[in-house]
Amino acid sequence: MKNIIAELDRLAWPIKSRILNPEITPEMFSSVLCGFKWDGWQADISHLAVTLGDQPLIREKTITDLVAHAMQTPKNICQPLYKNRRRHPVIIPRHMTKKVTFENYPNLKYVLNDYKDNISVYPCDDPGLVIDIDTPADYEDALRHFNKG
Repeated sequence: MKNIIAELDRLAWPIKSRILNPEITPEMFSSVLCGFKWDGWQADISHLAVTLGDQPLIREKTITDLVAHAMQTPKNICQPLYKNRRRHPVIIPRHMTKKVTFENYPNLKYVLNDYKDNISVYPCDDPGLVIDIDTPADYEDALRHFNKG
């Protein structure tokens, strides 16, 4: 955590724009909840996106199209659909995030299952949605994929 804070300081990232998770757990859900509950969101922010930092090969067009899809279906959770499976990033209306707590849900998968009737999928053909980088070998595979074009 100290290294991350030092890097944010080096980048002069405003302290008021930082969301710090005081109870980091091995799963990402505690960080997702910190984002959901953060009191620094502007009142006119209608949706929050949960995106994974280890998916750097998602196409910009995929993100742009997913956001446009969310704007067309503003009351729904929006997710890209790749090879018949819902993927990240997930765009969630803020009114839904206010109801999400550890007491109600152990992880994001349970939230999405509970709201499955309110999910609008955006079919797309972006293989970057399934390429994540968790290990040095994953990184090498991603480089090979990226360099293929």
